[in-house]
Amino acid sequence: MSSLFSKWGWGGKKKDQKREIRALIVGLDRCGKTVLVSRIKYGDVVDGSFMTIPTTGFNVESVDFDANVGLTLWDVGGDSKIRALWKTYATGLGFLVYVIDSSDRSRLMEAKDALYEILSRVDPLLPLLVFANKQDISMSMDAAEVAVGLGLGMLGERKHFVQLCSAINGRGLNEGLAWAVSQVTAPLPAM
Repeated sequence: MSSLFSKWGWGGKKKDQKREIRALIVGLDRCGKTVLVSRIKYGDVVDGSFMTIPTTGFNVESVDFDANVGLTLWDVGGDSKIRALWKTYATGLGFLVYVIDSSDRSRLMEAKDALYEILSRVDPLLPLLVFANKQDISMSMDAAEVAVGLGLGMLGERKHFVQLCSAINGRGLNEGLAWAVSQVTAPLPAM
């Protein structure tokens, strides 16, 4: 009977199958989510001048993280009118990615409010990766300033990590994703 379930895909993961992880990528408008996803998917941006239009809905990209893990990245628009829809995409996630424009201190409180709104809609133990984007701009916030500004110390047991990054040059993206994937694929502690 178990071979019948396995044949239909109900018997668990076969040894040679990839583990598929779904991630929701959210943040305020113009923080660089779409460029970040494009950099992850395609590995480069056209001669450093990658331009996007604001996402009015969502973009979905599937990428191979490594030989054993595939990622489905849901990039959802960050305009204030669209943020109410974030909760629609917040089920079945392996981890949550929150992107901020680390060069824009004037929107840090708005970013914190939006972050806490989506955190109230997801599993309280869902790992949170914060990409502090736009580190290629001088005077960007460092990881400690981002963590304090977003109130990450008040998250309780939720695992979280701030990764400094630049979607334009790709710096920090692999390291951040590696942390998030490790949180999903780590073995459960022994009881």
